[in-house]
Amino acid sequence: MLPVASWTVRAPERQLRWHTGAVTTGRPEPTPTPPRQRAKRRSDHDDLIIVKEHPVANIFGEVTIDAPVEEVFDLVADERTEPRYNPRIVSAEKLSDGPVGEGTRFTAQPKGGGARGQMSIEGLECGRPRRLHNIARVSYMHVDGTLTFTPVDGRTLLRWDWSMRLFGPMRVLSPGLALLGPRWERRNWVGLKRFVESGGR
Repeated sequence: MLPVASWTVRAPERQLRWHTGAVTTGRPEPTPTPPRQRAKRRSDHDDLIIVKEHPVANIFGEVTIDAPVEEVFDLVADERTEPRYNPRIVSAEKLSDGPVGEGTRFTAQPKGGGARGQMSIEGLECGRPRRLHNIARVSYMHVDGTLTFTPVDGRTLLRWDWSMRLFGPMRVLSPGLALLGPRWERRNWVGLKRFVESGGR
């Protein structure tokens, strides 16, 4: 789902004589592959394929909310409610028609993000009331992951599991995202817990 940049590099020193089937090479000493890249050659007649991999931050956690699982699921599935419990989201709007479910699309505006920070969110899977699979895209980041909702004695155990990738110049902040992301994400869901348990609906 999240794109990986790839490109093909032709080795200029290699000459292929297809009319005779002969192959001649004048290869220099091999150059080390740069960090975070892997090189793969399927056969001696293939071009060198270099795939550049984007670092991934995996963020997961859980929180227990004193409310029925159906209620918590419906609040989370409808992105339009997030500004009510997450002060980092200024506004959210539903773009697609019909009820909230698989394929529903939203747009959300983070605080201080400007036009470049506007998020598009799509529900890839909606298994009410137990599981959501969403993907969120910003110009500099992709987030792909799941939320699960487990009933526990009339309460809801909410678990999140996200894969986050930064792109472009923001990639240098990937180590910081891996460190700070879990704290930010937990703050979001603790905000939901307080909102629900204080009677916010």
